[in-house]
Amino acid sequence: MELLRQSGIKQGGKKNKVALFRDVRTADALRAASPAIRRLFLNSGFGLNTYDSGVPAGYYPAEDEEARNQILRQLVGDMKNTRLRGEYCGDFELAGFLDHILTAKPLITPASMQVVEGKTDQAPSARRKALFRVGIGVGLAAIAFALIKCLADTFSD
Repeated sequence: MELLRQSGIKQGGKKNKVALFRDVRTADALRAASPAIRRLFLNSGFGLNTYDSGVPAGYYPAEDEEARNQILRQLVGDMKNTRLRGEYCGDFELAGFLDHILTAKPLITPASMQVVEGKTDQAPSARRKALFRVGIGVGLAAIAFALIKCLADTFSD
């Protein structure tokens, strides 16, 4: 149980989702950061271990989007309520991490496509694609705005 808690898995939920780092150096840098920085990420739903999903850099599996957005919203909320000024980040570059998560795009894989009447290659309509892109853009813009505001508030004290 302690290992699960340290990995960022909250107990008692129906489905536990944890954001894991792909880059060992990033995870190592976060493990070396101050306890407050580590706790911020753990409490937001991140684990301190690594996992290679096989998705290229700059992308994330589209089927993880809902859980990813929930964890990122939690991170933003926790950043607003956590005093980070003066905390040791070491080699963990918070600004670089935030830039990476804001620019990453979903990668649609065969596993993320819905099966409709036994067919897996149903292409969404142009309208649906456009609405999806607008929704992603608005969501990323909102997260970016919240992160920038949070960072400005945190480091302007």
